[in-house]
Amino acid sequence: MRTVSLGVLLASLALSACTAQGSETIIGGPAPTSTNPFDQLNPPSGEGTPKETPSTAADYEALFGPPKSTKTTPNSLTGTWAGEFSGGYDARFVFLSDALVVAKKCSSSSTTGVTVTAKVSSSSVKTLESKTSPSGATCQITVRPTELTDCSGTSSKSDSCFTLEGTSLSIQSSVLGYIELTKLSDE
Repeated sequence: MRTVSLGVLLASLALSACTAQGSETIIGGPAPTSTNPFDQLNPPSGEGTPKETPSTAADYEALFGPPKSTKTTPNSLTGTWAGEFSGGYDARFVFLSDALVVAKKCSSSSTTGVTVTAKVSSSSVKTLESKTSPSGATCQITVRPTELTDCSGTSSKSDSCFTLEGTSLSIQSSVLGYIELTKLSDE
């Protein structure tokens, strides 16, 4: 599994209220040319071929199991992150240099997710396409083009920014409110 910078994910993430039928999480990147937007990604230096990225419900569900590697590089957005959306939904974010994966566990038997093209760096996360998880799910995730910047690079807290300290990531957004993530793996 490849990782995506947290800034990209947070910049495009927005949550909507829970409804009787479920909930929706909103996020944002250009449409891929294949069914798997990671098919064309260049692997990070020294990693060989690109790793498999989530594209099915089972792939997104696997993000909620233990990571294959527990190696975490402090102060690096790239990797797999865990947190909780408002409403108590378990969340996973995978930041890659050019993609963002967002997954949401809606219940013990329902998981959804999306993978979008993004531009992730240590100072910002910018999603480049719009995508919604498959219809029919009890909850959904929608990603829209947006940008999140590093809060420390601004003289005052911007409307949407993130703070990365070691293996903890905090995101503040008018859409998401405040969310804290813990890094699980560099992958």
